[in-house]
Amino acid sequence: MAYPFGHTLATAALSGWLIALMVWLLPGAGPARPLIIVALTYVVALCQFPHVIAGSVEASFGVASGAASLGDYLFGFLVPTLIGNIIGGTALVALLNHAQIAGELGHSGEEGHEPDATS
Repeated sequence: MAYPFGHTLATAALSGWLIALMVWLLPGAGPARPLIIVALTYVVALCQFPHVIAGSVEASFGVASGAASLGDYLFGFLVPTLIGNIIGGTALVALLNHAQIAGELGHSGEEGHEPDATS
C-alpha cells in the first residue's frame, strides 16, 4: 500500500508470472518440487512483489490495526494486485499454450513464409 497503483500493478504482474511459472513447472519436477516452490516464492518475497493471496493477511492486518484505511487496502493493494496477478499469470499461460501449438499453426516468425509441406 506504500506504492502507487501503477507500480503495484506492474510488480504484481511479475509476481503472477512467477507463481504461474511455479505451477507450470511442478508437474514435471518430480522430487525437485520443494526446491522449485522455495526458489520461486523466495524470489517473489526477496523482490517484494505483491501477491493477492500472500499479501492480504498483512494488508488486512494494517486495516485492523488502524495503520491503513479500508480504501487504502482496496485501491492501494487489493485491486492493483489482483489485476496484476491476473495479467502476469494469464500472459504466461497464453504464451506457453501458444508455444505448444505454434508449429501446428504454421507460425514461423517470418512474414510470407509458408510452412514446408514435407515437414
